[in-house]
Amino acid sequence: MGGSSGEDAPAERQWIKREPWTEVWVDGGVCWKRYIVPPALRWRTVGRKARAKREFENLLRLKNAGIPAVEALEWRERRRFGQVVESTLATRWEEGTVNLRDWLKAPVSDGVQLSRKLGEMLGVMHRAGMVWNTASPRNWLIRGDGSGDGAVILCDVSLLTKTKKPVFAKKPGWVDLFSLSLSKDRAKWMSKGFRFRTLMAYCEGDEELAKRLWRVVTVWPRSSYRRRKGWNLIFENLRGVRGSRAAARS
Repeated sequence: MGGSSGEDAPAERQWIKREPWTEVWVDGGVCWKRYIVPPALRWRTVGRKARAKREFENLLRLKNAGIPAVEALEWRERRRFGQVVESTLATRWEEGTVNLRDWLKAPVSDGVQLSRKLGEMLGVMHRAGMVWNTASPRNWLIRGDGSGDGAVILCDVSLLTKTKKPVFAKKPGWVDLFSLSLSKDRAKWMSKGFRFRTLMAYCEGDEELAKRLWRVVTVWPRSSYRRRKGWNLIFENLRGVRGSRAAARS
């Protein structure tokens, strides 16, 4: 894919995360994410896109839909015998942003406009048939009070899935509502007002729909959330396999 990956100057790296199978660092205004596939799981990657490529394509998909997300720069992969060993994604580093959870710890405004923007963005995604699957507060980047254009940016979209039909207010999209603000865990540190305003914005002011989703999703067991998320990803993998076979035949 070309370009420098910061490999020549490790001392200049600003490490964000260093875990056995994931590394994230910033170098020269670029955020690099390296996904390392455990040897025992590499067989699953044969004939499938590397995680970095999926995320790169998902970021472009969001851009085309008019949904603010980190800027995708490039991706690369290393395979052995057709199996992905590791893949790396480069995105523009969003200087001066904090994730949603950190923002709520030290808010710079009452959060009314921010909560509405979160709901509106999620609604646009779902109406376009996209499910984020990782809509955790840590993956929403906030600049300033979050009210201006481009003040809320999405990141970490490698598990985003796409369907032909809208998923607005439907079960596949519940995983995003649960992960963002409606789980019992979120209720421990996110105000009820902030959570319900987000949901009302998602529902475009339809209070009856918002209350119905609130009653259902806020009592959703985490096991149900994980099961639904798993089905979202299984369906996406099946579509990917069918697409690869169709491309091979053409």
